[in-house]
Amino acid sequence: MNELLLKSESNNNASILLLSKQLYNSAVHCAYYSCLQYIIHVLKEKNKWSDDDIQTKIDSFNEGSHNFYIKKIDSIINNRKFNTLITQLKLIRVNADYKSFLINEEDCLKSLTYKDSILQMLKLIKI
Repeated sequence: MNELLLKSESNNNASILLLSKQLYNSAVHCAYYSCLQYIIHVLKEKNKWSDDDIQTKIDSFNEGSHNFYIKKIDSIINNRKFNTLITQLKLIRVNADYKSFLINEEDCLKSLTYKDSILQMLKLIKI
């Protein structure tokens, strides 16, 4: 199995475990990265991009790697629901990682629901 898929699966499992331990900020972080790693996998496989190819594209994009990945996969999926879900998940992750407040259980549960829906959509992409 592809290493990025293994990482995505590991972060998916970690998000569920961390939720059960009431470690909400960390669960959100893992939920987001599970999706991002799956997105990178799809982009690399679908476009036959190497890590160097991606880095060159990110460097010329000037909006950050996460925005690059999200915009590229959004153009493939072309689904308003996907865009809304990934935007909401990213917002909760930024709050969990960088803001000076703790994520509550409700927001954590939302993020895991978003993650599940996003991963379902990504798995439908033909590579």
